[in-house]
Amino acid sequence: MKKGTTVWKEKKRGRSVSTAAEVSTANAESAAAARKENDGSVSAGEPSGGASSAPAPASDSASPADQQSIVTPSESSSKTLDVDTMLLRFLVGKGGSTKDKIQKDCGVKLKVPSTHEAKTSKSGCSVVITGSAAGIEAAEKQIKAILDEAVQSKLQYTHFISLPLATHPDLLEQVEKFQERILARNQQTSSSGESSVSDEDKVDAMDTEKGVSEEESKSPKAANAEVEKGLNENGATSPEAENLEKKEKGMTEREIASPKAATLDAEKKVVTGSTVEDMDVEKVVVVEEGKSLEADIMNLEKGILEEEKVCKEEVLDMEKGVTEEAKTAALNKSGIDKSIFVKPRTFHLTVLMLKLWNEERVQAASEVLEKTMASVHEALEGKPVVLDIQGVQTMKGKREKAHVLFARVENSAEKDRLMQACQVLIDAYVESGLVMEKDIGQPLKLHATLMNTTHRTVKKNLRFGKRIPFDATEILEQYGQWKWGEFAIQEAHLSQRFVYGENGYYHCVKSIPLPGAVDKVDTTPDTGSL
Repeated sequence: MKKGTTVWKEKKRGRSVSTAAEVSTANAESAAAARKENDGSVSAGEPSGGASSAPAPASDSASPADQQSIVTPSESSSKTLDVDTMLLRFLVGKGGSTKDKIQKDCGVKLKVPSTHEAKTSKSGCSVVITGSAAGIEAAEKQIKAILDEAVQSKLQYTHFISLPLATHPDLLEQVEKFQERILARNQQTSSSGESSVSDEDKVDAMDTEKGVSEEESKSPKAANAEVEKGLNENGATSPEAENLEKKEKGMTEREIASPKAATLDAEKKVVTGSTVEDMDVEKVVVVEEGKSLEADIMNLEKGILEEEKVCKEEVLDMEKGVTEEAKTAALNKSGIDKSIFVKPRTFHLTVLMLKLWNEERVQAASEVLEKTMASVHEALEGKPVVLDIQGVQTMKGKREKAHVLFARVENSAEKDRLMQACQVLIDAYVESGLVMEKDIGQPLKLHATLMNTTHRTVKKNLRFGKRIPFDATEILEQYGQWKWGEFAIQEAHLSQRFVYGENGYYHCVKSIPLPGAVDKVDTTPDTGSL
């Protein structure tokens, strides 16, 4: 993007800015006309003591933020800016935070249309700033800075200049087989039992959930035999055996369930010669003891239930942890999954990335491509360009922690001619102001991406805070010297990202043919079959 290029502009339809003097004059003229109509004797410049000449007070129900941005008619003016729909969200901010900050800092009121209104409006996307002249000027500066920063660092690339390779059926087939082989090999490795979670741990988790003891899990029949004999693991009498013995001695259910209550009943029976007061006191004691007993039982049951609930939650958390750990281990082992492979039908060489956030910029980019066709043909000397594609290579860093893997274009006179033609395209787009400042001067590296971790789709139950690399060691060993073949570059496209045509390739906004649009020369690999 050229320095000084704005991502917004002042709306030029009609008069969009009213000065304080214009507002005051208009108010005086309308007031004079009203007085003249009433009594015919008041001049336009004569002051009026009526209540109608006083400005209406601000409503008490207005929010503090609104009250800060309210200005009187004598101070108020407005200005309208055209802001592209794709950039509106940066002006509003999360939950309206950015918009609120501008209003508070500058003492203005911003009227921002919703995204739906902006998309459906035929008159464009207009943001209205209302406030004092100084406030409007300050708000304009903030808006410009916010949108410029958003475009440079937050807005995604929307388009790019591509040289399609997926038009060659043989190369397309090789890319598809490459992906199938890598995924199949990775699947075999992941299922070979090298997970950090052992089968024994999984069995223990399942047994814990079912409430099965360690001894029961080892020998259920032996444990059941112990219960039937009325013996626990230590050889002591079990509660079931004790209850059976008590019943045989003639004890009631109440006596068995609550020895304390049985004792109170016995004491009550032996009381003789007591007064009425003594009996009442005993009755109260018995009742209180009964309530206390019931409370103890309820608390005990509640404690058991709470303990069981906590135990179940711990088991669920443990099982979830086992699952998470197993999946994470499988993913982290190689970092390879299907989502990081490019779609074979989009296989291409990348020349230049662009951010085209409105129709005006898209149209300008299309025109640049069309106008440079003659210069591109001249750089190619009017001859077809055929590239030799061999091997694979990672973009940066260690092979064990790769993020991008691509098919390599071998150095040759053909590649040099294509590089010159690509530089013609890049220079034209820089000159037009359509290239981001941070991208200007970046060296061109022709590459055909096969794998890219920015495309990774992680399941919802696997949360990662950063980009996950993959281990490219085995891939480089197997395909490092692979000969994909020689292929002619037939077209240059202005391609739109995330949108695809019927053939599966990126949506073509504009294209130009390259000299001698011929089929590939040779694609016969001489290192074995994929």
